[in-house]
Amino acid sequence: MRSIVALFLPILAGALVYCLLALGGLTGRSVESSLLMLPAVLIGIMLVAFVFLPLWSVLVHRTRRIRMAFVAVAAAILLAICAALSALGAFKSGGVESAALLLVPGLVLATTFGMLMDPRRIRGGEKRP
Repeated sequence: MRSIVALFLPILAGALVYCLLALGGLTGRSVESSLLMLPAVLIGIMLVAFVFLPLWSVLVHRTRRIRMAFVAVAAAILLAICAALSALGAFKSGGVESAALLLVPGLVLATTFGMLMDPRRIRGGEKRP
């Protein structure tokens, strides 16, 4: 049960932070927030499935301070993605604001994922001492 919560709670937290940042913190616009929530959740699911879970399974066998190492490496990956998108000109107007819309929810997602995952439950058996 903890693994399921550790997968879905960070996705929802990241999507909620994205919606709050994209709407500017205004409440009362439930239609727009629900339209923004679905793509944010889908991107969060893909990020967890294709980046965070493989990264966690690699790092958990290599280090004792898995949570700190995971958050640091995930933050570096997110920063590199934002820098590459900015260098390629993907952010037409408001480059810093657009990069923040990607970086801040990604950091929330990585941090909550790292805090909630259990280092003892990993694919490939128990962690080496």
